[in-house]
Amino acid sequence: MKSLFVVFFIATSAAFAQENVSDTELKQFAEAFTAIQEVNQRAQTEMINVVEQAGFDLVRFNELFEASQNPNLETTAATPEETKKFESVLARMEAMQGVFQKQMEDAVAKKGITVERFEQVGNALENDTVLQQRFQAMMEQ
Repeated sequence: MKSLFVVFFIATSAAFAQENVSDTELKQFAEAFTAIQEVNQRAQTEMINVVEQAGFDLVRFNELFEASQNPNLETTAATPEETKKFESVLARMEAMQGVFQKQMEDAVAKKGITVERFEQVGNALENDTVLQQRFQAMMEQ
């Protein structure tokens, strides 16, 4: 009985999600999605500049970053100078994150959709193939 309820709930949720995303909302979502991608591209460029301005090779910085996230990863140990530069770069990037987050939120709002609704539509897209097809068609226009 429980599995039947779960299947019914999932099927109902998927249908409900699709019904509740109008073409207008999906268009707003698509435009906001594109705007967020543009913010992300600018953010990546700015972060790369921060890494390079600190005197890091991008590959080496990424090695150190991955090692900081996974202590079991084998990598050449950082020199004291690299550690100091690495920590400085990370601090600058963390400070930049708030700015980029605000830019993304503003980009969403400018497209006429709230961040909350943007997230709801995004979640619906993960599970609804019909909605995914509508979104893909909209993005191709």
